Amino acid sequence: MKRQDRNAFRKGMQSELVVLLALQRLRSLGVISRFSFKDEPGVDCRLTLPQGIRMTLQVKSSERGRRVHYQRYPNHPCVVVRHASQNIKEVCKDIRDCIRNYRSSL
Repeated sequence: MKRQDRNAFRKGMQSELVVLLALQRLRSLGVISRFSFKDEPGVDCRLTLPQGIRMTLQVKSSERGRRVHYQRYPNHPCVVVRHASQNIKEVCKDIRDCIRNYRSSL
């Protein structure tokens, strides 16, 4: 694996770890009822909201990555987590925003 690929992989794993902690917090608050991580094109997580609504979520480590994601998958919400030390509350807010936008699009 090339160095650039290793760095991208490491950043992605760190971002997903931060999202895991945020999703656990959102589940404990009742914002989501379940979540699972997936390895599918355009999908990192599947969320189930308390009303039974299901949605997908993509995790990116840069705004550029988010732009590319939305070009390919315009209907799949995406959250950007820039680094592993990012505040969990901030990530929770970003995920809540994704949920709110997804609900309003239904």
